[in-house]
Amino acid sequence: MAIPRTDNLRKARVVGGTPAPFWLKFIQRNTRWLVGLFLVFFFSAFGQSYVVSLNFEEIKSIHGFTDGDLGLINTVATFVSGGLVLVFGGLADRFSARLMIAASLPILGVAAFLYQLDTGPWAFFLALFLLRFAAHGLMTHVAFTLVGRWFEASRGRAVAITSAGQTIGQMVVPFGFVAIGAAIGWQLAWVTVSAVLIAITPFVVALFWVERDPDVTPGMTENRPVSNDHVRDYTRREALADPFFYAVLAGIVPMSLIANTIFFYQTTLVQFRDWDLAYFTSFFGIMAALTIPTTFVAGWLVDRYRSTTFLPLYLIPLAVACMILGWVEAAWSVPVFMALMGIANGFSLTLFGSVWPEVYGRRHLGAIRSVVVMVMICGTAVGPGVVGVLLDHGVSINTAFGGLGLLCCAISAAISPGAVSRSRNG
Repeated sequence: MAIPRTDNLRKARVVGGTPAPFWLKFIQRNTRWLVGLFLVFFFSAFGQSYVVSLNFEEIKSIHGFTDGDLGLINTVATFVSGGLVLVFGGLADRFSARLMIAASLPILGVAAFLYQLDTGPWAFFLALFLLRFAAHGLMTHVAFTLVGRWFEASRGRAVAITSAGQTIGQMVVPFGFVAIGAAIGWQLAWVTVSAVLIAITPFVVALFWVERDPDVTPGMTENRPVSNDHVRDYTRREALADPFFYAVLAGIVPMSLIANTIFFYQTTLVQFRDWDLAYFTSFFGIMAALTIPTTFVAGWLVDRYRSTTFLPLYLIPLAVACMILGWVEAAWSVPVFMALMGIANGFSLTLFGSVWPEVYGRRHLGAIRSVVVMVMICGTAVGPGVVGVLLDHGVSINTAFGGLGLLCCAISAAISPGAVSRSRNG
C-alpha cells in the first residue's frame, strides 16, 4: 500500500548557476530562529535528570537525605512542575517568543544557583522544582510549540535541526559539568552554570526578537503542503474531546516514560547482571550518535508524508530494545539496546514536534501541548515508581524491562488502525 504524500517533491533551486538543495536554502533563510531554538533545547539539559542527578551523593550528605527521601522529593517536584506546565503552558499561545524565553532562562539560572546552597530541605525542593519546571517543562514545551507553529511545510526538518540541541546537550553537558566540578568543586560549578544562563539570555532573546510568520516568510509559502490547508485550529477543549488525541498521546508518551525508567534503574541492572557500570554508560554515545541522523531522516519523511503514518512504527525499535535488554543477558545486548533507543528517540523527537500542529492546528498549540507535556512529565515520575514496586515484590528486572517492550507492542497494535485512517483522510 502506497504511503499518502502531503506535498510535491521539492526540487533543488539554482543560485548563481549552482544547484542549492532545499534544506540549505531553508537554513539560510531561517538561521536566527533555528539557532535560537537549538540553544533553548541545548540549555534545557541543565534541568534534565541526567544532569541534576550528578550531585545527588553530595546533596544527600549535605541535607542528610536517604535515597528514599531524595526519590520522594524528586517525584513531588516533578509532579508539581508538570501541573504548572499545564497551567502556564497556554501562555506560549498568547505571549511573544522573546518574552517566554526572557522569563524561562533566568528562572533556570536562579534555580541553578539555589541548587548548590546549603540552606535546608525546603530550599533544595524549591531549587529542584524550578530546575524541572524551567528546563524539563517550560523551555522544552515552548521550543516545541514554537517550532510547530513557525514551520509548516518543513516542520520535520526544523524539528530535526533544533532538537539536535537536546541530543548534543545530553552528549556534552554531563561530561563537561563533571570536568568543571572536578576542577573547581560541584557547588562552584552550579554557580558558573547560573552565571552563564543569565548572561546568555539577552543573546538568545535577540534571536527571537522578530517572530517568524510561516504565512509570509520568503521562499516558504510556495512549499506549503496542500493536505494541511484544511486543518482547522482546535481549542484545547475540542482536542481533548477527540478520541484520536488519546491515540496520539498513547503513541508519544512511551519513549520518555521507558527511557527514564530504564536509566533510573541502570545501576540495579548492572548489579543484577554483574556488569561494570562504566561498561553500560560507555554506550550512551551510540544512542546519541544515532539519534541525530535519525531525526533528520524522520524529518525528511514527515515533510513528505503525514506524521501519523509513522506514529505506531517508531514504537517497534523501542519495543525490541526493551525486550533485548530485558531478556538477553549477554553483554552485547547493551550496545544493541542503545542503538535501537537512538533510532526510536530520533523518530520520537520529530513526531513530538510535528504531529500535534499537523492534526490540531497552530493557534492553540501551546495549550494543547501543555496537556501532553504534563502527562509526559508525570509519566517520568510514575514509571520508576511502578517498576520499583514490582521489584520490591519479587518481579525480576529482566521481566520488568521485557514487559515494557510488550507494552510498546500492545500500544503500537492498538493505535495503528486509527493512525493509518487519519493519515489517509487527513
